Amino acid sequence: MMLMITIPDNVRWNTDVKVNDLIMVGLPAQLVERTAKVAVTDARDAERIGMLAMAERACVGECFSCHHTKTLGEYRDA
Repeated sequence: MMLMITIPDNVRWNTDVKVNDLIMVGLPAQLVERTAKVAVTDARDAERIGMLAMAERACVGECFSCHHTKTLGEYRDA
């Protein structure tokens, strides 16, 4: 699963998460995670370039849940 990343100059959504540690993430510029935008791909087609810091991961998890818990529940109940 992948989340959209975007520049902070775009209109901010209330569940965007600011990426603070660019070296750890492996990104060249200040970005935000847009937790409402999700994509899925086969792991063989993806390359990990970094990872979010623990605090940012926790925030992404909370924001992701705000958007997607109801949707996931609807699929589970179908």
